[in-house]
Order: sequence, then structure tokens, then C-alpha cells
Amino acid sequence: MERNGQINRSQSPWTSPVLLKKDDGSPRFVVDYRKLNSITIRDSYTLLRMDDAINKLAGAKYYSKFDLKCGYHQVPIDPQDKHKTAFITPYGLFEFNVLLQGLINGSSIFQRIVSEVLRNLLGHHCLVYLDDIITFSTNFNGHVKGIHAVLNALNNHNFKLYLSKCALVYERIEYLGHGIDHAGYQPLQNNIKAVIDIPTPTTYDEAHRVTISTLKGKLTSEPCVLKFPIPDIPFILTTDASSENGIGVTLKQKLGKREHVIVYLSQNLTKVERKWSVTEQECLAIVWAIKKLRIYLYDADCLSRAISSKHTKNDISDNEYNEDNIPLHNEFRASTIENDIHISHNNAVQTRAQKAIVDNESNRQRNPIITS
Repeated sequence: MERNGQINRSQSPWTSPVLLKKDDGSPRFVVDYRKLNSITIRDSYTLLRMDDAINKLAGAKYYSKFDLKCGYHQVPIDPQDKHKTAFITPYGLFEFNVLLQGLINGSSIFQRIVSEVLRNLLGHHCLVYLDDIITFSTNFNGHVKGIHAVLNALNNHNFKLYLSKCALVYERIEYLGHGIDHAGYQPLQNNIKAVIDIPTPTTYDEAHRVTISTLKGKLTSEPCVLKFPIPDIPFILTTDASSENGIGVTLKQKLGKREHVIVYLSQNLTKVERKWSVTEQECLAIVWAIKKLRIYLYDADCLSRAISSKHTKNDISDNEYNEDNIPLHNEFRASTIENDIHISHNNAVQTRAQKAIVDNESNRQRNPIITS
């Protein structure tokens, strides 16, 4: 790194330790900037949502992608701030000359810079997610023009590309962990390992084990395609909640007689939420799903199907709530009214996909997961 000009020897009063973090069995150089990050003012510039980025590619036929070589390292650090990046090694104290991963504002700064470079093209010809740039077009001639526009903008700002990771003029392309074409998108094989590794409960009999195995095969084999949302077609939001496991959600659209999946979602429940009544958990599932899927549901028609038992059906529909959880109930009413969502019920019926999503949450951390 010193030979490449990425770091210099330093006399800074600041210092951070170095960790040799092993990634896939090989050592990886990582500076622990947690103390520096704790006193850094956050940059509010946000990254593009992955699901929003993928949906913007709907309708395109041709795709090209560009990978910025050593992306962060192409951005110099202000000389007045270099000393803050100092780190200690057995060979002395060093500081960075270029932007690096690990700084709390690194991704925001980098996203802002690349977005500014391509600002006249964003949304029309290309999308940017950190160092991954994709161009998309409905016709070949327009796509070639888009490629030239992106390359000229990058060249004018001296950005260098990693040629072996670039792909030009494809009708199907891999981007943000998905294979994408005009028909829809699907997860790459290395991203569906979590579904394949879902354990089968030991209490299940042979028939249930066969069902789970079949479901895994359906979810992970070709064609496992999620459809792009179609404007003006109502959404069907199906939710389920289990006190033992968590929340499972699917968002679909019905085309003809078939329902096409747009998104799978899941979420674990907290210890407090596990103690709530079935009605409150069902309300929570709907509220949580509406928040996560707001980019789809806002100003769109939606039917919410809550999978619940008979004794919870009227509780949810008729707004009969436990007064101990008024905030949740108010939020439930506000969310369904604001988004004009109509609720129906599958009484005591749980789809196999929904059950698998919910059951799997008992083995996961409390982080929302988009299962694609």
C-alpha cells in the first residue's frame, strides 16, 4: 500500500489498531476505526435501496455494468484529515492518502461522489450502488449511447475501471446479488444457501419432511424468478405471525389466474413481542410489512391477507384491541387507512411458503431479510 501511494508514514497524535480479519480462510487487513467513528459527525447521504434499484431496471432489454477499480481508493482524502486515519503496525505509524472502508462516512461519501459524476444520467441510463454501475436500455442503439455517456463521464473525472469485472451489452446480467433480465430477477445460487440450509423440525413426520424438501426445491431451482412490479395492478400482501418464530410476508400481483411473487420478507420477534396476543402479533406483521414495502404500496391498491385463526379474524377487522397496546393498534389503523389497504383472512390456513419463511426466523437474528 505504501508503494502504491495509498498510505504514508505518519506522525499523527491519532492512532487506531489493525486487525488481521480472516475472510474465507485468508488474512485480511482491517483497521479498527470504532473509536474514531464514535466521535465522527454522520454524513446523511444515503445509498440507493437495492430493491428499488432492481425495480428500476424493469422493462429494459440490454444491460451493461462497470466496476470501479479499487473504488474507494480512487478518492483522495483531504490533507487536513489524513492524520485522523493513522494506524499502528509493528513497522511504524501510517496514515491513509485515500478513502478506505471502515470509516463511518466512507460509503456515503463515495456514493455522493459517483452519483455527482453521473448525475445527468441517473435514472435515465444508469444506476449507481457504490462502485457498481449499471446501464440499461430498451433498444440496442440507445444502449450504446448510454455506454458512451457513462464512460465519458467517468473518464472526465479520471475514474478507472476493473475491466475483468465489467460486462457490456448483455440481455441477462448479474447485479446486486441477482440475475436480471427482461422477465424478472432471481437470486444467484450462492445467495440462496440460507434457504437450502433451513433445518427440518425434528417433530415433523415423513409427509411434512417431504413437503419441506419439495418447497426448498421449488424456491431454489430454476426458474426461481421474482417478477418486476407492474403499474396499475393491485398488490396482494400476505402476512403471518408466530410467537415461537416470527413474521413471514409475501407481496404478489395477480396476472390472469396466477399470482406472481414480487418480494419475500421475514423478521424475528423480540422477547416482548412474543408475549403479545395473536391479534397483536398479526397487527404487527401487517404494520411491519407495510413499512418495509412502502415503495410498492404507497398510492397503490392493495389487498392484505392476514393468515390467522377464526378468533383473530374479527379482532383485526373490527378493531377490537387490548387497551394495553394502544400505540400498535393506532399505528395499525393509520397504516391501513393511509395506504388504502383492504384486509381479508385465510382462516387457519397457512401456505407452505409462508410457513417456511416464518419457521426459519427462529434460527435467525433480528434483522429484516429479503429472501429472493
